[in-house]
Amino acid sequence: MIRMTTKLFFGFLFLYLTIPPGFGQDYLASDAAIDLPRPYTPEENKAYSSITIETHYVSMRDGIQIAVDVYRPKGLDEGIKLPAILFQTRYWRSIGFYWPISMFYDRLDFNGAGKGYIEALVKNGYAFVSVDVRGSGASTGTWTQPFSDAEIRDGAEIINWIIEQSWSNGIIGTFGRSYSGSAAEFNLINQHPAIKAAMPMYTPYDVYDDIGFPGGIHNEWYTRQWGNTNQLLDQNTVPIDDWKARTFVTGVSHVRGSRKTLKLAIENHKLNVDIDKESHKIKFRDDPINPNVEHIDTFSPFTFSKEINDSNVPMYSYSGWMDGGYQHAAIKRFLNSTHSQKKLTIGPWDHMGKHNVSPANPGKSGFDHISEVLKFFDFHLKGIENGIDKEPPIHYFTMIEEKWKSTFEWPPPNSAYDTMFLESSEGLSHILQNEERSIPLKIDSTIGTGTNTRWEATATDGGLPPFYANRASKDSSLLHFTSIPLTRDLEVTGHPILTIFASSSSNDFGLIAYLEDVSESGEVNHVTVGHFRAIHRKIADSPLYKDVVPQHSYRKEDAQFLKPGQPTELTFDLLPTSYLFRKGHRIRLVIVDRDKDHFKNLNPELKAIDIHVGGKWKSFLELPIIKNK
Repeated sequence: MIRMTTKLFFGFLFLYLTIPPGFGQDYLASDAAIDLPRPYTPEENKAYSSITIETHYVSMRDGIQIAVDVYRPKGLDEGIKLPAILFQTRYWRSIGFYWPISMFYDRLDFNGAGKGYIEALVKNGYAFVSVDVRGSGASTGTWTQPFSDAEIRDGAEIINWIIEQSWSNGIIGTFGRSYSGSAAEFNLINQHPAIKAAMPMYTPYDVYDDIGFPGGIHNEWYTRQWGNTNQLLDQNTVPIDDWKARTFVTGVSHVRGSRKTLKLAIENHKLNVDIDKESHKIKFRDDPINPNVEHIDTFSPFTFSKEINDSNVPMYSYSGWMDGGYQHAAIKRFLNSTHSQKKLTIGPWDHMGKHNVSPANPGKSGFDHISEVLKFFDFHLKGIENGIDKEPPIHYFTMIEEKWKSTFEWPPPNSAYDTMFLESSEGLSHILQNEERSIPLKIDSTIGTGTNTRWEATATDGGLPPFYANRASKDSSLLHFTSIPLTRDLEVTGHPILTIFASSSSNDFGLIAYLEDVSESGEVNHVTVGHFRAIHRKIADSPLYKDVVPQHSYRKEDAQFLKPGQPTELTFDLLPTSYLFRKGHRIRLVIVDRDKDHFKNLNPELKAIDIHVGGKWKSFLELPIIKNK
């Protein structure tokens, strides 16, 4: 009875410790791959039936002790050597339990990587090395920022330790989801010759624009949630408010025989940086954060794109259409990689790929994420000819059509922008009207999107799809522009771009634009969203990295304050998507100035914003349409 009740509870302990979706399921959901990306059955077909676990402290160059769990196949024949998968996390590599619960569970049951991933990899002939990064979990030291120089250098030293082990064949793959995914990418900066492949899943590429400050607007909800979670973890406290968790969980698992070192680690962590507090020092991309952190780009992967490319390691970028802003990050990572065997997959998923988020089939994901990981590493680390190199490098899922597609380039070569003008009658039309009109935007402190959106999943378990409740009633009170019913199915795949003329009573304000699908019955489905702070309107002369949309630097020197009352042209992109609007449905654009539930209110004293349309005010929405539809 104890085992059953604790299993039910701890099975939902918190996001980073759940068994990943797609493992051990019947693949009946519509996001299951039928042909491409091709479903994969590993050649070795689980050659090993059980797993052995070792725990270690590995000493770094400065004496910091890094906690490591090593999972290997049990009963290896003498002389057999294995490739290793390196996983580095900020969120406890594994959980410890009080007796007698500890009699029923081990580190494999509740760990940061996900039991399903570890089991599949180890039973198919890999060692899996799970690490608490310095200043976190059971590792000593302090966490001064995400992916500090010291943390990155630790990665190389851990790899050196791995390849010295008697079971290692000297070949390493780096892997992770969310923070651990970024760690997998940052490790390439070391250019260690043992790393042969990297798979960062559900991770940012540009931390400022992808998650912290989309469009230049502070995502306060995210930094608060992430900061609070980190602080609780650093206090060795389960980051959920539930007495059962606090009763049964000791905290992070200790390295066997080293409880004193764990106590030292927890004491060290009291000096860790408060990420939420530091985030409030940031307005521009280049704002200094503290004496040790020059600016936010010091922990963005794009800053190190040259070093990462010079590592000559193939990377598999992986995300979902409702994975916060990380689907755009995955695209940028792919576009900026120079390796000939880079890959990109974007499915109908939220963060971590737990759910199918398509409005046509909301629920649990049916995609076998784990086999996709195995396919990638089997080819690059074991040399198994499984055909992954013969597939097109890009796979994406079109929602509503419920179909996987592939392409060799992004955006797909059969896409083209279709321009729809904002009308004075609050419509969307292919014809620019001569009538000029200024339409007031509703200024209301209560405007928000609730607690079931693409952002919740990036820092908590979030809600369940479909995300964003049916907004038909809310739209009626907001500024919205709606097309006439479509005369044919219309596939939007790529990056919508909005150009509008806006004026305000202030010299600065924010805008949020929602693209929506309105059914014949009036039901509204969220498609995508874009955020933008008006002072960042200058298009960057020298883009920071390759992208397919207009770039803004978000730097202080490029800020351009507005003249109150004067219409000003603003151009910004909405997050990419692949979505089929059905015949008879209407396309809707909703524009607001705030989302009280997630984003900073840039100007609480703001009195008015007007959107200018028609005639010389060519406010328009560009939709990336697949031409053969």
